[in-house]
Amino acid sequence: MLRIPLDIERLCVEVVISHYVLDSTSSSPKELPSVLWVCRRFKAWCYPHLYRSIIFNPDDLSIGLPLLRRTLVGSPQLALLVQELTLPHRFIIGDAMEILPLCVNLISLLVWDDQALDLTNNKALRRLSCFPTVFHTTLGSSLPPNFIQLTHLDLITADARSTWYTLFASLINLTHLFTEHPSLDSELLCLIEHLPPSLCVCILFEDWPCVDDRTKRIASGEVDRRIVFSSTEHVDLSTPYIIRQADEIWAPHEVCAAGTAKK
Repeated sequence: MLRIPLDIERLCVEVVISHYVLDSTSSSPKELPSVLWVCRRFKAWCYPHLYRSIIFNPDDLSIGLPLLRRTLVGSPQLALLVQELTLPHRFIIGDAMEILPLCVNLISLLVWDDQALDLTNNKALRRLSCFPTVFHTTLGSSLPPNFIQLTHLDLITADARSTWYTLFASLINLTHLFTEHPSLDSELLCLIEHLPPSLCVCILFEDWPCVDDRTKRIASGEVDRRIVFSSTEHVDLSTPYIIRQADEIWAPHEVCAAGTAKK
């Protein structure tokens, strides 16, 4: 009896995992757990797909996060597979404090919480969405290497914005920045002054904006060509801008981080 080549066999297994696990529109079939337990080889093929991207929503967090913590603490080799971690807006962060140091290959982290986090072990981090509390330990000192390597940063500052704007100059690899639209000219000038040369685009978000001449100049690129204006609603602008609902800020990057472009 002819045997299917190993690479074809692996491809079939990975297609099943990719379709039913990574496709958020599909529900996992009853056969999926059976695929994992066919043999050790199947499990080894499936685990990188199962653990590469972990996205929690508030409904499954109370059970799912402690379960993930126990799994990764008990099997640290699985934590090495995690490259993307998305946690709900303002969740209780206790279990995540144990998870994050284990995920040393984490590339993308979305964590909207007011508590300070220790990310010193996450040296592969490239994309970060957070409140400024993540940077609290860096104020007045140089940024750790894993922060300097960031290429994408979503930072909601709420107040004392100029304090955090000065940090951007140290992010020498940053290409994409998302933050609030400064309400004061002094804050805007401080932001532009500290944008790193590597930056390609700076998205300035405003919830229910009042579009005046100042906003039009910013959105047009007159102030800085790297700036793109973003709003929660349609506004009267002659230049392209981005529609992004407030609740989309807390959503996974690949779902709606970029918003919807309007002209």
